[in-house]
Amino acid sequence: MTTRTPLVGIGLPVYNGEPHLRATLESLVNQTCRDFELIICDNASTDGTESICREYAQRDGRVHYHRSQVNVGAARNYRRTFELSSSTYFKWANADDLVAPTLLERCLEALHQHPEAILAYPKTRLIDASGKTIDDYQDNMHLMMGEPRRRFEAAVERLGLCNIIYGLMRRDVLGQTRLMGSYIGSDRVLVAELALYGQFYEVPEVLFSRRLHPQAFSSQKDVTRRLRFYNPERTDGIALARWRSLGEYGRAVHHSPLALAEKVELALYLARTAVWHRRELTAEIWTAVKKMARTRTPRAASF
Repeated sequence: MTTRTPLVGIGLPVYNGEPHLRATLESLVNQTCRDFELIICDNASTDGTESICREYAQRDGRVHYHRSQVNVGAARNYRRTFELSSSTYFKWANADDLVAPTLLERCLEALHQHPEAILAYPKTRLIDASGKTIDDYQDNMHLMMGEPRRRFEAAVERLGLCNIIYGLMRRDVLGQTRLMGSYIGSDRVLVAELALYGQFYEVPEVLFSRRLHPQAFSSQKDVTRRLRFYNPERTDGIALARWRSLGEYGRAVHHSPLALAEKVELALYLARTAVWHRRELTAEIWTAVKKMARTRTPRAASF
């Protein structure tokens, strides 16, 4: 007997998500579009995450729970949810956030009506830890231009909060990208890379609620912790995030199916971007040099 492929795959990477996980799962399993699989990859949580996930997997056959024995980092966990999926469409979900019941339905409608679009996402509402509305957020990522170069430049320049990464994507196109990398800002690079492959469509309804709270990664300011979020083996605290992003943007362009002339144009755009941000890039180097000097300076002998 052959197993039927679900229309939509939802990837939920989670680590110690107990406080808001149950509300998130309720919003996902109660979608008006019922044809989906929910793939939960638990990154060796130490709180009550496992028991909550197993509860939902036991009572709903569409929910599949996978647990890592060790923390493999957020990026690898995101990639794993995608690799375990087999659907026609795919979206990621964050263990803190909420989605309206019609999110999948509306995004599917948009992708059916606009075959040139590879990603559909709804408008965003920001909420706090208790679920109270903070404000509506303008993602401004409705990129329906025909030219890949213009979409890529717009994605690089417009992207604020990376809410669009939780939109619905054509799985075959997402599979052509390098997915999420183990470095700060890899979600932003992936969005720009996707823009090289097709258009983004914004569904004009608030169907996604992004939860902002002190424990969220977006609230984390410590560089070492941010690095370890993506890759637990990183302990040096040296990010060079802007330099890394520029390099990864360049690799995304090189990896894309664009013609050579278009790749050259985008390489020149990235070079100009580096010039525009030269102060920030220089500051990053000096910060890295100072950190390296501190870690290599021998401690004075104590008697």
